[in-house]
Amino acid sequence: MSDRLGVAMSWPSAVAHGCEIDAHDYVARHSMLPFSECVDSVNQPERIHAYGWPESFHNSLLAAPMKQAVFCRRCVEVQLEQRSFAVWRRLDHLPYRFRCAVHDIPLLRARSGGAHAEDPAAILESGDWVPIAAEAAWLESEAVQRLDSISEALLRAGIRWPRHRVWARLRQRARGRHIKLAKKSGGELLSDEICTTFPSSFLAHRFPSFRKKVRGLGIGAVDGVLYSKYQALSPHLSLALAVLYPSARSALRDLSAPL
Repeated sequence: MSDRLGVAMSWPSAVAHGCEIDAHDYVARHSMLPFSECVDSVNQPERIHAYGWPESFHNSLLAAPMKQAVFCRRCVEVQLEQRSFAVWRRLDHLPYRFRCAVHDIPLLRARSGGAHAEDPAAILESGDWVPIAAEAAWLESEAVQRLDSISEALLRAGIRWPRHRVWARLRQRARGRHIKLAKKSGGELLSDEICTTFPSSFLAHRFPSFRKKVRGLGIGAVDGVLYSKYQALSPHLSLALAVLYPSARSALRDLSAPL
């Protein structure tokens, strides 16, 4: 691989630079999964390595990222022009990203597993890829865009928050929106608010629990996020953030502030 780079820096440094990550992180803990755990049940917020799953935490703040290899055709072409090789970009693997943030064209997904072991240029040339499916309503939805921006902000920040803080902040925001905080309390269900906010086809595609959702009937894994701080923090928590906060910046600022 080093023969292909044709650059002065070492190949781990070159690849890390291309992947927009620190070279030490690439060598020590590199993973194509863009998210580490973001909720810590014990520790105070701390700057962490944002790459890889820490084994001591089992509840993910956001939905699992795209495990299949994803890339932008134009990014690969530009990288080949600039340095004769292409690299995978972590931001392309965000779970709710359908188009390249740089070139605004559909992202491509490798058909076969294990593609991350290959150069994305080789995958592009082989034709073993398909465009990531996305309806126009998803691309135009402010809620989906906000969900994606929150995902990116958390990836870039690499911050953990104590579980009790996340729960308290979400309940505080929900109380201001008159959303139910307990099974027998009054107010709108969080799952109903999510259905009102997001395109139904997007929810059905990305979150199977919403496929048979009936208004007025709760979804335990979704509405339970507000009921108990001991509720497993499922991928649906990302939807709650996008419903309760107007922007990624406001979400990160609120969750990082002391109680």
